[in-house]
Amino acid sequence: MLWVRFDEQDRQIRAPHFCLNSIMGDQVCMQDFYELSNLVLAFLHDINCPDCQRVLADFARQENAYQNHQSRVLLTFPQTLPEIRRSLQWNATLLKSLEKSSILLLSDPGKYTRQSYARLMSASLTGEDDTILFVLNTYGSPYTAVIARELDDPEIHSEILSWLQYIEIQCPE
Repeated sequence: MLWVRFDEQDRQIRAPHFCLNSIMGDQVCMQDFYELSNLVLAFLHDINCPDCQRVLADFARQENAYQNHQSRVLLTFPQTLPEIRRSLQWNATLLKSLEKSSILLLSDPGKYTRQSYARLMSASLTGEDDTILFVLNTYGSPYTAVIARELDDPEIHSEILSWLQYIEIQCPE
């Protein structure tokens, strides 16, 4: 697992704009959260991967902690919406908890949004199947990113939450 920290100069530029479809049927755009929520934006490599579904469940369990930091979690998959829904059908409990949560599952079938975010870092850092997670402030500025095959480190949520806490204490000027 590799953490990338964006310095003050990097944070002067907003992360790439996106509009993606959610499994709830609505379009979700970065601007929807502007000045409202910090974002935890993860690009997972495959909805059918058992490790990725475990990551979904882990985020669902941590939902209140993220909400306490005025943050929204957006989990993005390269599959189409019907493929994502079909893959979650077998895990009705997880699907039901995600439908009731503030966590959004998004479809990025061409991986165009993932690619635009990966360009925020050195090209040599990310592989095609890596999971990439970004922590953005309410203005869409990147503070940190993590690159990993899977987000299976038990301390991952503590680290993300500490970044969100750090963002909260920053002066907005």
